[in-house]
Amino acid sequence: MQRLFSQSSQLLILLYSLLCSHPVTAEIGPATPSSELEQITVTASRLPVISQRTGSAVSIISKEDIQQLSPLTVSELFRRVPGLSVSQVGPAGSLTQIRIRGAEANQILVMIDGIEANDVSQGSEFNFAHLMPNQIERIEIVRGPQSAIWGSDSLAGVIHIITKQGKAEPSSLLQLGAGSQGLQQFNVASNLNIGQTNFALGLESVRNQGENASRSGPEDDGYRNTTLSAMLQSQFADNYQVKASLRSTRSETEYDDIDYATTGLPMDAEFRSESIQNYAGVTLSHTNNNLIQHLRLALNDSDNTNYTHPDADTLSRGQRQHLDYQLSFRIRSHSITGIIETERETFEQQGPISFFGNPNKSLSTLSRAIASEYLYSGNRFGLSISARSENNSDFQSSLSWRFTLAGFFNEGDTKISLAAGRAVKNPSFTERFGYFDSFIGNPDLKPEHALSYEIGLRQHFQNARLTLEGHLFFNQLENEINGFSYIPATYSFSAINEQGRSSREGVELSLLWALTGSLAVSASYTYLDSQALTGAMEVRRPRHSGSVNLGYTGQRTQTSLSYTMTGSQQDDFYPPYPPYQQRVVLDKFSLLSANVSRTLSPRLRLKLQISNLFDEQYEEVFGYNSPGVTLFTALEFQL
Repeated sequence: MQRLFSQSSQLLILLYSLLCSHPVTAEIGPATPSSELEQITVTASRLPVISQRTGSAVSIISKEDIQQLSPLTVSELFRRVPGLSVSQVGPAGSLTQIRIRGAEANQILVMIDGIEANDVSQGSEFNFAHLMPNQIERIEIVRGPQSAIWGSDSLAGVIHIITKQGKAEPSSLLQLGAGSQGLQQFNVASNLNIGQTNFALGLESVRNQGENASRSGPEDDGYRNTTLSAMLQSQFADNYQVKASLRSTRSETEYDDIDYATTGLPMDAEFRSESIQNYAGVTLSHTNNNLIQHLRLALNDSDNTNYTHPDADTLSRGQRQHLDYQLSFRIRSHSITGIIETERETFEQQGPISFFGNPNKSLSTLSRAIASEYLYSGNRFGLSISARSENNSDFQSSLSWRFTLAGFFNEGDTKISLAAGRAVKNPSFTERFGYFDSFIGNPDLKPEHALSYEIGLRQHFQNARLTLEGHLFFNQLENEINGFSYIPATYSFSAINEQGRSSREGVELSLLWALTGSLAVSASYTYLDSQALTGAMEVRRPRHSGSVNLGYTGQRTQTSLSYTMTGSQQDDFYPPYPPYQQRVVLDKFSLLSANVSRTLSPRLRLKLQISNLFDEQYEEVFGYNSPGVTLFTALEFQL
């Protein structure tokens, strides 16, 4: 660890010195004020803060980024963010996981419009396959432990998806699209306003015949998704505001079976799963001079059914009920926030009784927490200190904390940041009480504890037309949960707490360069060393990954060319013969995608996208094919 930090620190210092001593001389367009790069984030703190001035590592995927890339899936956006890795279990609609800095997928808190979206019934993680990008306004990603602010699920960071909000000007949009593999897309969105009340309504439907997830066989695995969303914002008094949101997603995914008898690999099967996810939330806010109050109620409800055989269907349900009250005082550059939270989670599972046990169960937990946060934002430095005490009905009380410091030099063009924190992650229902088939739960699991440190450097050049940023991070994890450990005595799998401490450390680099007023290039690179206690690399965590994107925005035309690289990584294979668990290596791969959109008239726009341009054959999960070249075209009507 010390050697990595020493070498990485020397690299960043050398890079910074070279850039400072050799000014950039490229001819670029009119200077962009640095203030335009300072975006407000509502995720890095309990109060809105300027992303460029916080001590946390924050990435924002803006509305303009989404419009320029026009991605078919949100995973295309995440591949461009430093510190993030993507793994998709097959073609479109398959389980899609995001990892931050080598952490597990269920160690990341995912929020949609402030509502916790992690699925209680599916190991307390979020499946990004069912999130459609057309209704997204922006995405905020905060890397590093955030348990002190946001609770247990945010041990490694937070991903906050903010959907399109209601506007004062009424408008409607209709998008029709079609593409390879029988892809069909329908999207309609409308904004209404009545006095001081704004509404946003959206409906999106996707149909895809798909591709074969297994390595052999003729059968394609299709996917269907329908998402309905509604949002209301109202200023009903001078100092009062109410915000309410409702979102419902219904998806159906065809998937293959596993050949447990001979190969241990996927094989063609007429299996399918149905998922219903409902989110609802309402926030009442009151602002009076320096006093800010928020009362928030949120509901997350999920229903997942797997259809295999008529007598072997399985069902899992989960629900999260959340209530919190937040009180903040602002005095000049200082703010103090206090939070009181209560949350109930329920879990229900139904399925056939087998040799491995009875999966039918209904459980619940109740947690209460108090938290506080102090913020200082000055011209020369920014400071944040937060702490959280949480009491869970099934676990001992836990304490989380986080500290960040950011210093600004050279009139704000240089930022040096430090961050440290301790976070806690409680075991999920699935890990504790099992799943279907041969996965047996472990009710004696202990919470995971993480201790994290990081240092960051950001430098603006050419009046912020060129920005370089780097972060070094080191995380130690105690009581790490191995969520799929083979138990020879029972020929089954279970979750166990590893003894000792595992480590995750690495470097994140990013570049943003506005070459002209309409042409820009962005790039990212991540080096990750994520080691288990045995010294082996943890699975589905590439050591090297990176991206380069070239984008052009004109008066009527937008284009982008995106390249992503994912280095070799390891995965686990479970053959039906000894030793029943083997480590395999997944080859590195690169993906090239191109996008162009053109305004044909004030109300009509044409979009064309090609993903995986060279039809790269690759695996992100051992044994499962990934999507090949995909062509998509759409017409967008302003109504």
